[in-house]
Amino acid sequence: MWRHRRLCPRLGGSFKFSRDMSTEQLKKEEAANAKLPPVFSKGPSKGTYSPALLDTLSRLDKLIDWERRARVVGTQRQMRVDTSPIIDLLERMGNPHKHFQTVHITGSKGKGSVTSLVSAALFHGVGFSTGWYSSPHVERINERIGINDNCIEDDELAFCLNKVLSVREDAVRAQSFGSHSTWFDLVTAAAFLAFSRAKVEWAVVECGLGGRLDSTNVLQSKITVLTNVELEHAEIIGPTRKDIAREKAGIAYKGSVLITGTDSNDEAGQVIDEIAQQVGFRVYRPLEQKEQTTILSTIEARNLCISKEVLNQMGLLGYRTKVDNQVISGELLDRNEVLRNAKKRLLARMEVFKLYNSLQLILDGAHVPSSVGLIMKYISSHPDWKHKKLHVILGMGRDKHAEEILDELSPFVFHLYCTCVGSEGPYLAAEQLGEYARQKHFQQLSVHPQCADALRSAIQNVERENACEDSLLLVIGSLHLAGALRPMITSMTLQE
Repeated sequence: MWRHRRLCPRLGGSFKFSRDMSTEQLKKEEAANAKLPPVFSKGPSKGTYSPALLDTLSRLDKLIDWERRARVVGTQRQMRVDTSPIIDLLERMGNPHKHFQTVHITGSKGKGSVTSLVSAALFHGVGFSTGWYSSPHVERINERIGINDNCIEDDELAFCLNKVLSVREDAVRAQSFGSHSTWFDLVTAAAFLAFSRAKVEWAVVECGLGGRLDSTNVLQSKITVLTNVELEHAEIIGPTRKDIAREKAGIAYKGSVLITGTDSNDEAGQVIDEIAQQVGFRVYRPLEQKEQTTILSTIEARNLCISKEVLNQMGLLGYRTKVDNQVISGELLDRNEVLRNAKKRLLARMEVFKLYNSLQLILDGAHVPSSVGLIMKYISSHPDWKHKKLHVILGMGRDKHAEEILDELSPFVFHLYCTCVGSEGPYLAAEQLGEYARQKHFQQLSVHPQCADALRSAIQNVERENACEDSLLLVIGSLHLAGALRPMITSMTLQE
């Protein structure tokens, strides 16, 4: 049955989740994971985590982390996708995720932006105590979990993670489903525990990957969002866009509302409508309505339109603001204070820096061809940037569509620097990316296996040509790449 959540037959034959996986096999998987560098659990360059959180993260990093490991080897899917482990963990903690209401968000792109916009509106505009959950983080793991207007504090995060780690140990002793929980399962459960402890009224929760079998899909949200469907993570939730749409639409339940940016005439949109009829949820397409009067040509405009519809739907369900008891509406996102607070959470989303030498740098985590294309369109039409020489540092995951992304870049780029976040795991090697790029006829091309070297080389090349005022530097392709370079970039930023 399509609604079944505990088994996931996918690439390489059907995968059967067993509560009897041997202790020896678990140890082998944890040992393999422990060999990987803890890229995303490091403290920021201008400080570190609290001792309690550092200790907890060292324990957490021993678990299977599919953000750092290859999800597919050859044609064989390695990644397990299942909600049984987190269901077990949450039940052992008294189901903290049932203590607040939620907006649940999935999609190939724009999830983080919509999460930030909606959560900022609920706190600053409506007056609700609000949590948010997003992934991946850029610099600090705390970025994933927010309460009201701040990321979770180190010691509170350590407390929640330690609680979940303890519960996992109970599950291991009991040989229950929770013994198979991954890094992401534990962080997700810790977020729900943190929201419960903070007594948030609403939480805006972003899926990690897919939807139907994602760890976050223990929620039964009244309002759900599917921003769009790209051919991404096809080896895990594909192989076609129809398959991906089917998985992502799995976050919508009977009686809920699904707000989507997919077109009703698109094959993915048609699948969503079919599932809506089967399950019994309503589908709203605010972009189609909006495009009758205006062209939504930027990513920002599309995300804003979808976010406003989330708030409109809350109003239709009868929710009112605590500030003035008015019906909640998308007009809250027209307020400068709300938008300003939403944008300050969005690291590496068209984030602009001015370096010490006056060179402007844009940091963006876009990693699908259509998003990269929209960014190129925006830069090439921007009055301050359209005449500048564009230097691009590019690095991405193995599962991304490298050649299509390169096609989007090639008409605009003066010098391309191919790089990689790390030497192992799910990242495309710089040399392989360079091979793809050589077939695309870039004006200038160089390959740097270490991303820090790519950044230094780009800056040095611009300085050597005395072209800081006439050049623009763009770092793109992965939020992981952005996270690896952002501390270095901020250390070079010109202080106003």
